[in-house]
Amino acid sequence: MVYSAVIIGLGGIGFKYDVNNFTSNDSVNTHAKLLFKSNFYKLDGAVEIDKGNRTEFNKKTGIKA
Repeated sequence: MVYSAVIIGLGGIGFKYDVNNFTSNDSVNTHAKLLFKSNFYKLDGAVEIDKGNRTEFNKKTGIKA
């Protein structure tokens, strides 16, 4: 079974700590990378008030925030 997930907040622990190595298979430091790389979850989106963080998340993941 695969669970759907949405992240609320794309700050440090939500997304930013992994922004420079998001697609690599190195360490996982954020909720976004954990859910994006997981076989058990499907990251369906994110909620964030900062437009810059939303844009960066969209570019890195291809998922709408």
